This record gives sequence, C-alpha cells and structure tokens, in this order.
Amino acid sequence: MDSTALDTLTQRLDRLERENRRWRLASCLSVLGLAAVALMGQAMPGKVAKVVEAEQFVLRDASGTIRGRLQTSSNGIAGLFLSSGTASAGLRVGADGLAILAMSEHGEPRVVLGNHKNSPEVLLIDKSNKVRVKLEIEGDGEPRLALYDGARQPRVAVGTQSDGGPGVVLLDENGRLRAALGSSWLEQRNTGAVEERPDSSLVLFDKDGKVIWQAP
Repeated sequence: MDSTALDTLTQRLDRLERENRRWRLASCLSVLGLAAVALMGQAMPGKVAKVVEAEQFVLRDASGTIRGRLQTSSNGIAGLFLSSGTASAGLRVGADGLAILAMSEHGEPRVVLGNHKNSPEVLLIDKSNKVRVKLEIEGDGEPRLALYDGARQPRVAVGTQSDGGPGVVLLDENGRLRAALGSSWLEQRNTGAVEERPDSSLVLFDKDGKVIWQAP
C-alpha cells in the first residue's frame, strides 16, 4: 500500500471515528434527556409531564451490586443511601422534623450533620466511634464548639454568651473548669456575688475550682 492510499484510509478512519463520537454523544444526551423527563416530571412542549411514583428506588451498578436506595417507611421517614466500597452516605428526613446527613467509612459514621427544631449541629467522629468535635447552635441562638478527648470528655469549649461576648474554657479530664478566657461570669466564694469578666480577661482555677490567677 503506497503512502497516498494510506493517507486516504487514515482520513476515512478519522472521519468515521468523529462521526461515531458524535452519534455516541447524541445517544447519551438523548438518554439523559429522557431520564430527566421521567424522573423530574418536566414537561416537554406540547406534551403532558410524566411523573414516576414509588415507595422505593434501587440503584445498581453494571455488575448488579446495589449502590443506592431511595425509599420511605411506614413511620414517615424518607431516606437516601449511597455506597461505594468502604465509603457510604445517608440522608434521613423524618416527620418529627429531624434531618440527618451521615458520611461513613467501613459502616461507621465519621461525619454527621443534623438539624432539629432550629438547632443545627455537626459531629466529627473518630475510628473508635467517639465524638471528638461538636459544632452547634444552641437554643439561645449562640454558636458552640466543643473538643472531646478519647474518653468522650469535653476538654475545650469555644462560644459566645447571650450578650455576644466571646469565651474559651479549658476543662480537665474530670470535667472541671481549669481556665476561662474572654467573657464569663465568676462567682466569688466568700460573698457569693457573681462578677462579669470582660472579653480580655483570663482566669485560672485549681482542681478544686478555686481561682489561682486572673487578669485583668
């Protein structure tokens, strides 16, 4: 085969490959369009929108393995579960107003986002299934961040008071307050009076809760 014939054949093959790619792209777009109409219920011009209703949808991969499930239960919970190997994610919305999004590894939750009665929170969980970080907005509308040790004991708390003043507290392994930085209220043991500390204050306590140093 001479070079001219080879060039001609190459050009034909290139043209056929481009046409095949266009056909495959057009087919994919058609399939996606039909799926969008069926699942989203979107109306096409001049046609009635189609709605698919069911109590459960199951998603399988090419090998037939279940990779996802969308379903409702008799107690009013709607849920979506997706999995891929060791990782999975689940979304649960209940009639009780509780919504939870959980991301798991090897079947154990590692990140949990929840919202109930306008009190959102985020939990970070270690491999031992222990909460190590908690971020939330409490009922008073103020944000709180807490760090926990391996014994599930809070050791550091960061937040704002109801008046907006910032504060950071450190606790020992028994949950006793050992240091307070920022806005706080300090009770005087001898008089029982409560003193409001400024945002710039730092107070240190011994293991019995007695003030051993403070500034200003």
